Amino acid sequence: MLDVATLHARLNDAETCVLPRMLDRQAAERPKKTCIVFESGPTWTYSETQRHARTAAAALASLGVAKCTRVLVMLDNGPEVVRVSLGLYYLGAVLMPINTELPVPLLQRMIDYGEAELLIAGCEYLELLAQCSFAHLERVVVVGRELSARPIKEAGVEILGEDVLSAESPMPSDCDPVIEPWETHTVFFTSGTTGVSKGVECSHIHTATMAIDGLRYLNAEDTFLAPFAYYHISGAYVPWSVFHVGATMVVVRRFSASRFWQQIRNYGVTATLLLGVMCDFLLNQPETEQDAENPLRFIVQQPLIGSVHAFRRRFGVEVYTQYDKTETSPPITSDLVRDGDDIVAGYCGRIRSGFEARIVDSNDCDVPVGEVGELIVRCEVPWVIAPRYFNLPEETVRAWQNGWHHTGDLFRQDGEERFYFVDRSKDMIRRRGENISSFEIERELAEHPRIAAGAAYAVPCPEFESESEVMVAIEPEDSTTIEPEEVVDFLTRRVARHMLPRYIRVLPTLSRNTTNKIVKTALVAEAVTEDTWERP
Repeated sequence: MLDVATLHARLNDAETCVLPRMLDRQAAERPKKTCIVFESGPTWTYSETQRHARTAAAALASLGVAKCTRVLVMLDNGPEVVRVSLGLYYLGAVLMPINTELPVPLLQRMIDYGEAELLIAGCEYLELLAQCSFAHLERVVVVGRELSARPIKEAGVEILGEDVLSAESPMPSDCDPVIEPWETHTVFFTSGTTGVSKGVECSHIHTATMAIDGLRYLNAEDTFLAPFAYYHISGAYVPWSVFHVGATMVVVRRFSASRFWQQIRNYGVTATLLLGVMCDFLLNQPETEQDAENPLRFIVQQPLIGSVHAFRRRFGVEVYTQYDKTETSPPITSDLVRDGDDIVAGYCGRIRSGFEARIVDSNDCDVPVGEVGELIVRCEVPWVIAPRYFNLPEETVRAWQNGWHHTGDLFRQDGEERFYFVDRSKDMIRRRGENISSFEIERELAEHPRIAAGAAYAVPCPEFESESEVMVAIEPEDSTTIEPEEVVDFLTRRVARHMLPRYIRVLPTLSRNTTNKIVKTALVAEAVTEDTWERP
C-alpha cells in the first residue's frame, strides 16, 4: 500500500525495512527458493544468500569493520559486490560504492571524500588506484586474480588478498548491535553530471520505501532484472524489494540493448526498471515478429517517453512511471498506462499519501498552475527522505532549506494535479528571454532513427555576453553518418523555432554515466570547438 500508515509501520518495525532482517525472514520461510541469479554463473537460494552474507560479515568483522565503519567498495556487478554489501549491512557498517568508470581525478576525489580506512576493489582497477594518493586509506582488499600491487604498496597501504573475505570465522547469528530503520547503510555518490558529486546518506527505511513502493507491483512469483550498476542506488536497492516479497533477482554486468531481450527470455524475467533513454534504445532496435513473445510482465519507466504506447504494444508489457531520486523515495507515482491515455513525455503521476510537493520559484514561493518551477518535497514520516549529504553541511542546508527537500528538478503541474518533469534546473537553457528545456530537445533527437544519443546544452553567445545559444552533440547509430543540416531539418518539424540549435557537433560517442545518462560537463566546458557546425 502507498499510504502514510505503511510508512509509519516501517519506521516502527525493523522487520519490514532493515535488509538483514528481511533476508533472515525469507531464508527461514523459503530457504530453497532461488534468490539471486548472476549473469556470471552462480545461483543462490535464500538460505545460501543468507550464508554468504553472514560469512562476509564475519570476515569483515575480523578486519575491524563494525557498526558505522565506512568502507569504500569498487567492484563491478557480480557475486562479490553482493556478498560484500550484504556483509556490511549485517554489521551495520556503511557501504560507500565507487563508480568503476571514473577517471583518475574523480576517483581521487571519491577516495578523499569518503575518508575511509578500508577499500575493497577489483584487481582490474589496481592500475587506476596506483595513480591515486591515500590520505585516509590504510588497507586495500584486492578481489580477483593476482596482479602486481607494488605501486599501491609503495604508497604505504597494506594490500590483502580476497581470501580475507571468506575467512573461516564464527558467523553472527543476528545483528549485534540491533540495526534500526533510520540508520545509514550506504552513502551513494550522486552522478555529478552537472556538478561535483555529493554523498547521499541513505537509511534502511529510505531505501526500503524507494524499492518496495517504487516496485510495488512485484510479487513472490516475479523475477526482477537489475540492469544498473550496484554502485548506483537503482542497482543496489533491488534486494529491498525482492526480499520484501520473496521474489528472485537477476544481476547482470550492465544494460545492453542488443542483449536485453535475450536476457529477459533466458532468465524468465517478469519485471524490470528502465530509464527512458533505455526504452528509446530498445525501440530503435530492428523489429522482429517475436518482440512481444517474452515473459516480461511490467516495467517501471523513468522518465516516461512520448512513444510509451508504441513500446507497450510492440513488446507486450505493462508500463508504470514515477519520480524519485537518490535523495528521496518516490513522492510522485502513476497508475498503469492504458490505451487511450493522453500521455505527455515527462509525465510522472500524482503525489502519494504521506508526501507533500510544491512547485516554487527561487524564493520558495508557489508558482501558478501550469508554470514551471523547482519541485520541492517533504514526507510526514522521518528518514524516508535522506537527511543530509555526507560531510557537506552547506550543501545540506541549501538542499533542505525551509524544511523542504529541493530536488533541483524543474516541474509543472496541470489542473488535475498531475506532475510533469521539465528538466534539471542546471540544464535549462535561457535564450533570448526564453527558457528552453534540454530534455525536450533530447527527447526529439531520440526519435531520429540514425541518432543513438543526443545532448543539448547552453554555450555562450558570441554577440551578447549575457545571452546563451543552444548547442547539441550527436552520437550517430553504429556505422551510420548524419549531417548537421539533417538534424536541423528534423528538429524544425518538432520543436519551436527558438529551440533550434545554433551549433551542432557530431561525435563518435558521447560519454555516459552508469545509468546511461550523458555526462555534459566536458561538453559544456569545451563549448564551441573547431569541429562544431554553425547554423547559417
